[in-house]
Parts: sequence; C-alpha cells; structure tokens
Amino acid sequence: MEKLVVIGIDPGSYSAGIAAVEEDGELRFSRTVKSLQNPNWSDLDLAEYMCSFMLDIDEVIEEYAPYLMVVELTSVPTNMHTNKLLAYFEAAALISAGMYKVNVKRMRTSEARKLGLGNGKLKKHEAIMKIRKRYGMNIPEDEAEAIVFALAGVNSLLQ
Repeated sequence: MEKLVVIGIDPGSYSAGIAAVEEDGELRFSRTVKSLQNPNWSDLDLAEYMCSFMLDIDEVIEEYAPYLMVVELTSVPTNMHTNKLLAYFEAAALISAGMYKVNVKRMRTSEARKLGLGNGKLKKHEAIMKIRKRYGMNIPEDEAEAIVFALAGVNSLLQ
C-alpha cells in the first residue's frame, strides 16, 4: 500500500518553498522557487511568473499524487507590494490544488509549527534548525518552512 503524501507550500514575497512529505515523515521533495525581485514588475511579468509557479506545483502533484496540500495562510504583510505577492503565491497554490482535486488545508505558521514540530511558539530560525537537524541536511529556509507545513498536514491527518 502506498503511503499518503502531503505537500506543504510556504508562500513568500521573494521566494516560496514547496515540499512533499510522506505520512511517516520521510521527505520526498523540496524546492525553493524565486519570486519577482524587481519592485517595478509589470503585470505581464507577474502573469508569467504565477503561471510558472503553478506549473511547478502541478509537476509535484503529478509526481507525488498527494492526498493533501497545506498552504500557509498568510497574514503578516508589511506593505502593499508584499501583501500582493503573498496573496498571489497562495492563490496559485490553491488553484493548482483545485485543478487536481487535492484536498487543501490553510494554516497559520504558529499552528503549522505546533502540529509539525510540537511547538507553535518557535521562532522562524528555530523551526528551520529543527528541520535541518531532523533531516540531517542544510535545507534552505523556504523549503524548511514548506516542510513544516507538510509535516503539520501529516500530523493533522493522524489525529
């Protein structure tokens, strides 16, 4: 019997993390996807970028056939530019999940850290260090955060 797979998505204003974790916590995949670095991006740049991001997610869905996708419920924008990019990342992930009929759960970071790592009050750097230690690799920040969301999804299924 195949193990259930959960995809975690960590949207960000400069890059996003995508990760796939099996129900036993085994890491199957992680990737950092760069965002639009230029604050003067055009709508055409944004449309092409979001399409590319969705295709990246689509590839992960097609390869790992996840049962669930957990997407960060973003809520800490510092300015309108950041707010837009976070919302676009989140929307792209949700649209991909919808196209493939993957179950979706949106979580705040503190909830994901509590479910995935046992402590919702961990700071970002502490959560990243726990993920790096768990998997014995120097996993990039956005990927580590995506793994936290995937692990939170796994643990939410086991409850």
